[in-house]
Amino acid sequence: MFPIDTNKLHLFYVQLEGEEDKGVCALRDDFKFELLLRNLTLKQQLRIRNTKNETDKFIKLLNSLFVQYVVGIYEKDKGQEREPIVELRSKYGKPYLENREYQYNLSDENGIVMLAIGFSKSFEGKEIGIDLANPIDIERFNLKRLEDFYRSDFRAIFSSAEIENLDGYFETLSHQEQLLLLSKVWSLKESYCKYIGVGITAGMQNFEFLTVCDNFETTIDTIRLKPLKGYDPLNACFIIPNSPIICSVFSHYENARLIKVDACDIINYYTKK
Repeated sequence: MFPIDTNKLHLFYVQLEGEEDKGVCALRDDFKFELLLRNLTLKQQLRIRNTKNETDKFIKLLNSLFVQYVVGIYEKDKGQEREPIVELRSKYGKPYLENREYQYNLSDENGIVMLAIGFSKSFEGKEIGIDLANPIDIERFNLKRLEDFYRSDFRAIFSSAEIENLDGYFETLSHQEQLLLLSKVWSLKESYCKYIGVGITAGMQNFEFLTVCDNFETTIDTIRLKPLKGYDPLNACFIIPNSPIICSVFSHYENARLIKVDACDIINYYTKK
């Protein structure tokens, strides 16, 4: 169980850490895997079954179960008897819950699933957008110069001001710092697209972020969300502990708690009812 402070945004995450991870071993149990799948729609089940990479398959499964797990525990702890938790999708694919007003969003990357969720009635109707980005993904493009990422390969999603800004930053940054910066900008753009509920179909080039080196959050106990010039929601960017993954989240909460969840707890929640 986990304590909920309704005045804060909660960032729950699950991490599968290699072949010997207890969660991975549990999910390899065919009986448990099938029990977990039964909690999903046929469309969700098919998408998961058709995923060839084992880790990706398990992550998609946990992603699909995560919000039901967290909301189920929260309502049980509050002594609330409510109708079944049903996840629906907006016109552009953003998930929301039927008959509930909780604000939430999900993202997964490289063996990690993260759920950003708020329970405060004060923020009903206020959206949340979250994205995880892996700097290694940029390395896989095998670019001769990292500047080519924003100057040519993905030029379409960067404004002229952003390119000029990145050029200035790159002059003083190491290769690893440049990777981190590019991943952060990508994560900012994608999480904001998810915040407004349209995904990347809105066109990342329509959202400009220039102060990307000024709002990187490094305090993990309580993450502070800060204003970004030109944007209504607050934002936090940070690196998930013991991983290279960058998280960007937009919401109207000023503070957030980062909570790691054991994958086995989720598995047991569904298989030992």
